[in-house]
Amino acid sequence: MMKDKITLSKLESLLLKACDILRGKMEANEYKEFVFGMIFLKRLSDKFDEERKELRKNYEDKGLKEELIEKQLNKPQQYKFFVPEGSRWENIRHLKKDVGNNLNTALHALEDNNPNTLEGVLKHINFNRKVGQSSLDDATLVEFIQHFDTIPMKDEDFEFPDLIGAAYEYLLKFFADSAGKKGGEFFTPPEVVRLAVNIVEPKQGMTVYDPCVGSGGMLIQAKDYVEETGGNTRDMGFYGQELAGATWAMCKMNMILHDILSADIYNGDTIKEPLHMEKDGELKRFDRIVTNPPFSQNYSKQGMEFKERFKYGYCPESGKKADLMFVQHMISSLKEDGKMATVMPHGVLFRGSKEKEIREGIIKDGILEAVIGLPENLFYGTGIPACILVINKNGTRDRNKVLFINADREYKEGRNQNHLRPEDIEKITHVYKQKLEVDKYSKLVSIEELEENDFNLNIRRYVDNTPDPEPHDVRAHLIGGVPKKEVDQKKDMLHAHGLDIYKLFTKKDEDYFDFASTLGNKEEIKSVIENDNGVTDKEKEILNQLSTWWQENRDRLVELPKTKDVFAVRQSFMDSFVKTFSGYNMLSLHEVEGAFVNFWEQLKADLKSIAASGWTPTLIPDDEIIASQFPEVNEKQKENEERLQELESMFAEAETKEIDDIEEEDNLGLLPKELVKELKNKKKELNGEIKSLKKNELKPLQETLKEIQKAKEETGYSKEDIEAKINRVKNEIDEYQKEITSIDEKLEEHSKLEEEMKNLKSELKSIEKQKNELADKAREKITDEEAKNLIMQKFYEVLEAELKRYMKNHLLEIISYIEKLWDKYKVTARDIEKERDEEAHKLESFLKELGYVK
Repeated sequence: MMKDKITLSKLESLLLKACDILRGKMEANEYKEFVFGMIFLKRLSDKFDEERKELRKNYEDKGLKEELIEKQLNKPQQYKFFVPEGSRWENIRHLKKDVGNNLNTALHALEDNNPNTLEGVLKHINFNRKVGQSSLDDATLVEFIQHFDTIPMKDEDFEFPDLIGAAYEYLLKFFADSAGKKGGEFFTPPEVVRLAVNIVEPKQGMTVYDPCVGSGGMLIQAKDYVEETGGNTRDMGFYGQELAGATWAMCKMNMILHDILSADIYNGDTIKEPLHMEKDGELKRFDRIVTNPPFSQNYSKQGMEFKERFKYGYCPESGKKADLMFVQHMISSLKEDGKMATVMPHGVLFRGSKEKEIREGIIKDGILEAVIGLPENLFYGTGIPACILVINKNGTRDRNKVLFINADREYKEGRNQNHLRPEDIEKITHVYKQKLEVDKYSKLVSIEELEENDFNLNIRRYVDNTPDPEPHDVRAHLIGGVPKKEVDQKKDMLHAHGLDIYKLFTKKDEDYFDFASTLGNKEEIKSVIENDNGVTDKEKEILNQLSTWWQENRDRLVELPKTKDVFAVRQSFMDSFVKTFSGYNMLSLHEVEGAFVNFWEQLKADLKSIAASGWTPTLIPDDEIIASQFPEVNEKQKENEERLQELESMFAEAETKEIDDIEEEDNLGLLPKELVKELKNKKKELNGEIKSLKKNELKPLQETLKEIQKAKEETGYSKEDIEAKINRVKNEIDEYQKEITSIDEKLEEHSKLEEEMKNLKSELKSIEKQKNELADKAREKITDEEAKNLIMQKFYEVLEAELKRYMKNHLLEIISYIEKLWDKYKVTARDIEKERDEEAHKLESFLKELGYVK
């Protein structure tokens, strides 16, 4: 059993701890290169050791002498990447002095020894770079190295082959999230990338190009898509160009860590000088292009290569309008049957002048296949809504319509950014592929109509998704009742969840309901609906069907270590799942797809691990093992965390106190940092004064007194006078000491709680270490069969939780609708008039009592 392999979640955790070492000393955007550089150095060194070990074994098996073996092992061409002596981890790990320079030297040597693949990738990383007024000191860099020394990075250490690449992508998102707007310079949100890749549908054997490649996410997901749909990516070509040097270097590392060594990634300005060319000097053309260019850039014609790319015209060179220049470059870079999807700002759809002429040319050539409107605030660099332009050169002869999709209202709201949900991606993809017209969502618009609109592609002009106005029944507002026609509008939604509407309504007449007498107030609606027998029975029916579906399909997962067909299982499972649960009509087709995709994405790394390494206990998270085997450890950790949180809140609250008020209080407790600093400085000054008095005044006086007492004749000093001076100095020292004691009393409670917080943090670190050790020991007792059963149960629970979440959302939609009807119709205009008249009568009586009216 291989129980010591590292999982993706474990590797992600270890890499985040590496970030923690540098966090606080500089911003995440500033230290990301240090983390990436160290990952790359450690990975290539470990991989080199692995290859070297295998080569040695082969040579020994052939009977070669040691001297000849060493000679062969030192030939760079034997390795994917040759790691010179000074760059090998065995030498890096022991660095203690001048660490920054030594790390820089190691990176430079690694690049110099692999010029074909690493030229320009590593030398820009400078571990001595100053941030503010200082650089990282040796102690921090030694800690950084020692942490990476605990992270194994050989292939044999990983649960599945592409684990290091997946972890690198995870870190890219982490740094993009941390960088905020600056994150948009190198990272496109994965869900937007997934949508664009779904649209262009790359296939085995194709070439894929991203002219603004960033950190390479589009190319990585294109590769993943081909594998997920059953294709082989070995004969594919991946190409990219990036202007920013540091971002280009990140992309190169990303490709290498994903083992896409043939990726052709260039550093340069794509508009000015595209660098991918055929041997005859012609511009290279590709099967698929997928990209997210920087929005609203300037460009210059001066020195521009391949001007024939811009056959539709030139955008203004100023005013930040280079967007359609990128589009034209991509069109020129497409093969005659190629397809592309590019993210664009909405301005390209309707701006006039030269940009209108460019749009006209593209539309008249029949290559614009679709315009897809996206929600606002999806991207790191900007909060404005964007769109995706789909250009398809295949089938232009028969294309006389453009598909418009307005998806700007369908997303998940986030704290800092919005996100496309799996169901949103599936819906857009389905409508695009089927060229469907959906009310308030999509429409096929003829080129003639576009021409009539002066080639304005503003999406809302063709697909207005403004919600219908809320219906209001005047009769119901006046005399009461709930219009049956409004209830009937949601009949399918209510019935799909098994709700008996007569638990909520009673018949008033042929056209109206009344709210059931059992509903005393609006707050009861939620409880009545959730506890309705029809609702609970329908949910049980669906969950029972899920159990049946799982039992019928689970063996495909169980057999993964033998079949290794992760992607084939995904497609098979999704087709079966959608077929089974979309028939219930509770969830839309895309919501069912979304529930499955959410489930699969959560477990994808585990499934790859199972296919590669079997059912091993390493896939059982530490927290689950600790919770079941050592609950007291979790309890102690929880107790400490709660106390630490309480203390942190108390310290934060102390910062709001006014210093002048605090000094007047008897029981001081926690103090603001500013006052603590003042008191400690005052104490330091007083101790200095005492030390000075003792050294410069008290000690000389005491020595003089001793001389007087020893002398047998007159010394010229009065004993009484000296003793009086000594007492005055001692009194002064006592006064200072009293002041110090007073300061200590003021600081006592603060210092005690400060020490408690320090100890809690230390203890929590110790508990975390203890948990790791206990989890490892517990895993040793778990057999592979037990692990398989536990993990399969976890998989089922994740799927069940996803289905329940979507069902819950559907029920909340029903509750919200019924509550809206209550708000509209429960209180009638006559009720309001009656209440008004009663209040007016009360006021009249009150005024009469006071004698203001007769």
